[in-house]
Amino acid sequence: NADDPVARQPLRLGVRPEDVLITTSDEGDLRARVEVVEPLGRETLLHVSVEEAPGSSAPTSIRALVRPEEVRVRGDSVGLQLRRDRLHLFDSTDDSRLV
Repeated sequence: NADDPVARQPLRLGVRPEDVLITTSDEGDLRARVEVVEPLGRETLLHVSVEEAPGSSAPTSIRALVRPEEVRVRGDSVGLQLRRDRLHLFDSTDDSRLV
């Protein structure tokens, strides 16, 4: 709705690493490239750069917490599936949480 003030303001999307699922590069909500692989024992934290993030002119970095069988290597192309029920929206001007 164009009259909704939230619809007209710049927003930031927040998602926790455990709420990002890794898929093949031709699936998921976003496409990304693995930049850093950080082993944490039972799990691994992947730092990925999103390719062509919607509504963003700057590179977008996301972290995903994965099980050993999902680990990728630096440079891999992956798809990201975001758990929609776990997303958070913030006002990008004052960082207040909206949703």
